[in-house]
Amino acid sequence: LIIFVGDGPIILDQPEDNLDNKYIGTTVVPMILQEKMQRQFIVTSHNASLVVMSDSNFVVEMEDLNDSGQAINTGFLCGSHSEFKSSILNVLDGGELALKKRFRKYGLN
Repeated sequence: LIIFVGDGPIILDQPEDNLDNKYIGTTVVPMILQEKMQRQFIVTSHNASLVVMSDSNFVVEMEDLNDSGQAINTGFLCGSHSEFKSSILNVLDGGELALKKRFRKYGLN
């Protein structure tokens, strides 16, 4: 997937493309978690598993406004009262209803 050489920042542009969530969870996320204490990661993603499981320190929600990318929301995932969590839930997971429906279908609470 990527060779970690040097100690500079690593930029990953949608590393989830053409990868299933199992591979993201078992391979990509552990690589990021292993290296993130020594290096900065800048990642673009549409994948909730990647954003949440890699313990992202800071998240920027982007939107196409007037044919250019604009940051419309920024925040942290930590803390039980993080208002930014709803953005992650809605944009990456399809909203609370979609997530609850998936959990019900999987037999999870």
